[in-house]
Amino acid sequence: MRYVGLDAHWRQSTICVFDDRGRKLLSQNVQGPWSKVLEELGKIRKPFEICFEASTGYGYLFERLQTLARRVVVVHPGQLRLIFRSKRKNDRVDAEKLAKLLFLDEVPPVHVPREDVRAWRRMIGHRWKLVASRIRSKNAVRALLRSQGIEAPKGLWTHKGMGWLRTVSLATELDELQRDILCEQITSLTRMIQRAHKLLNGIARRHPAVQLLKTIPGVGVRTAEAVVAHIDDPKRFHRIKTIGRYFGLVPSQDASGPTNRLGHITREGPSIVRYLITEAAWQGIRRSQKLRALYDRVVRKRFRHYESGSPSDGNQRYRGIAMRLSTRRVFAMLVALFLMLNLAAGDAEDPQSVFFERLHALCGARFEGRSTFPEDPGEAFGDKKLVAVVETCGERVIRIPFRVGEDTSRTWILTRVEGGLELKHDHRHPDGTPDEITMYGGTSASAGTGLSQSFPADDHTAALIPEARSNEWFLSLSEDG
Repeated sequence: MRYVGLDAHWRQSTICVFDDRGRKLLSQNVQGPWSKVLEELGKIRKPFEICFEASTGYGYLFERLQTLARRVVVVHPGQLRLIFRSKRKNDRVDAEKLAKLLFLDEVPPVHVPREDVRAWRRMIGHRWKLVASRIRSKNAVRALLRSQGIEAPKGLWTHKGMGWLRTVSLATELDELQRDILCEQITSLTRMIQRAHKLLNGIARRHPAVQLLKTIPGVGVRTAEAVVAHIDDPKRFHRIKTIGRYFGLVPSQDASGPTNRLGHITREGPSIVRYLITEAAWQGIRRSQKLRALYDRVVRKRFRHYESGSPSDGNQRYRGIAMRLSTRRVFAMLVALFLMLNLAAGDAEDPQSVFFERLHALCGARFEGRSTFPEDPGEAFGDKKLVAVVETCGERVIRIPFRVGEDTSRTWILTRVEGGLELKHDHRHPDGTPDEITMYGGTSASAGTGLSQSFPADDHTAALIPEARSNEWFLSLSEDG
């Protein structure tokens, strides 16, 4: 087994390799994009494990590395700095740290969501940036009007209000130009936000967890989708408190002996979820008597002079602390409902997942046999020993090198994809370069069973090998494995 640390950057990356006794075998700089890095990693003797720090594009790199390595670990960079502090820092040192921690099995991993979930998160974040840009433009308009003593009418951002804004007379030509530019920005951003809402609303309507969370007072579609998208898999959290830490809702702590100092919340994790859940807490306090009673009880416990009234009562410091306490409780309610929904849905596994997990359990197993059809000695597999080894097993990718006699050019790649499983045939020359006819195969056409899956030829295969357009490959497992 080899242990590989990868310090990945777009223009230059560094690879460090340890053997199974913890000795450094290789330290290499790779010039070029990630495709060059993947090419160099493909030359490392298998099997190997690899880890790298989470950064921009970590999901793409994770999925590509799963086709090469037995195990891929994405490391939390913040926690890594706490574990392995050093005043000497460069790419080679960082790659060696990663390889060493991987060898010791001490790397702090992060969860890597599926590509569709990553895209969902990106769209939620992008939509929020568009809204923030529009807010800035609207604030600039109000500041411009107030600078000239002009009182804006109610409904300024309606169609009628925007018409008034475009025609109102301002002091100078420069002010009118600024007004026109801001109006164009607001109109353009509104169209962009509407496009984002249309797509996000369609996803939300199809997601049962989002619909369930919307039943909580104060929680709208934007809050619900952000919580669902960023939690992703609730099974990775052992307790509600760990979810609070994930979103940075717990206080920072400095404890030593009998002294225990609690500070502001840590603010780790996605800030957009904290913002939206805070809005949901206030809306819930206004709309729900039960949440209002909880809010009053928490504040009275902390502040003796508090009197129940509107949620805006009290000074800013009191409101801020009370908001944090009530927010954490509302958040716990959201997560509890979400956990129940996902755990209940997870009880019924689909046959394709069962098949993949059964094959994954055979990781490292070796199977030998011979071809029984057709009975032609001249056929490629005829009268030759066939060996398949379930060699590399990741969360979504299983690689099975398939040896035909002395020919080691073939590898089956089984991948979890949206809507099923995908089987590909990877053919390579002895030097590791891909063959002209490679990566053909197909995607499972039906659910199949937990013991058998079929893969009709896909469009890529039909274009690459026209005579194989009607091919269908079958993978079957016996009951006893």
